[in-house]
Amino acid sequence: MTLSSPLLLVAGLLVTAALAWAVVVSARRRAAAFAAAGVAVPGGGGGRTSGPG
Repeated sequence: MTLSSPLLLVAGLLVTAALAWAVVVSARRRAAAFAAAGVAVPGGGGGRTSGPG
C-alpha cells in the first residue's frame, strides 16, 4: 500500500464531513427562516426520533 491511499481516504472523509455539516447548517437556517416567517414546516418537530409516547 502506498502513502497516497491513506491520504486519499482522509481527504475523502474530510470532504464528506464538510458536506454533511453544510447540509445540517443549511437545514437549520431554512427551518429558522420559515419559523421567523411564521410558516409551518410540514413534518417538522424533531424528525424521526419524535413521536407519541
